Amino acid sequence: MIQGYTDGSAFKGTTFAGFGVFLKFSDGSDSEISEACGKPCSNYDAEIQGLISATELLHQHFELGKQEPTNAVIFTDSKSTLEALENPYENPNSDIDLLALSIHNLLNSFDIQLTLQWIPGHSDLQGNDRADKLAKENARKDQSDKPSSYNTVRRILRNNIKEEWLNRWGNGDTGRVMYREMSGPNPKVNINSLTRQNQSANFQLRTGHFKLNFHLNRIDPCRPPHCRNCI
Repeated sequence: MIQGYTDGSAFKGTTFAGFGVFLKFSDGSDSEISEACGKPCSNYDAEIQGLISATELLHQHFELGKQEPTNAVIFTDSKSTLEALENPYENPNSDIDLLALSIHNLLNSFDIQLTLQWIPGHSDLQGNDRADKLAKENARKDQSDKPSSYNTVRRILRNNIKEEWLNRWGNGDTGRVMYREMSGPNPKVNINSLTRQNQSANFQLRTGHFKLNFHLNRIDPCRPPHCRNCI
């Protein structure tokens, strides 16, 4: 069975991208291909280009007689690409259509089975590490300008807005009580396991802005700052 590994890499996930493909054949030989994907290109689009190139490289090896047509499995760490391929009408994308077409052409030309298998990124597999290295090398090469897909533009705008917000939050002079508690987003912090309502109450208590008399007294001095049991 032929084993293929693909990977894509992009700076900040949206620019200066590249992909890498590494194929390992049953006779012990291997083949690889990699390219730069362009200045405005998301990691997602680079991953798709990697899968397209892997499929076309397989087709080329079979068609030229370099390898006997045999079953193949291609590994990718892009779960979103595989999900889009399974539901093309829910995730319209011209590159996904090209990937589906390249798979269709391969399976119609040769009596083989092709499996696209998700694996975790950076899983210490030799083939995956090689594809990752190729992708990163090509992401650092000179990139050409090309039209951006709608999804890439959305990702670029979302990243720019997030970066601008983080800069304002880190360098601003408001909300410093809150800043001491959380200087930036941290998806691994335990508070994320709480509901939004409980997260809000937690931060209000920690920063002294909860609906307790001490805080309400700052807004309305006529309100005593202590509860009756504390007097």
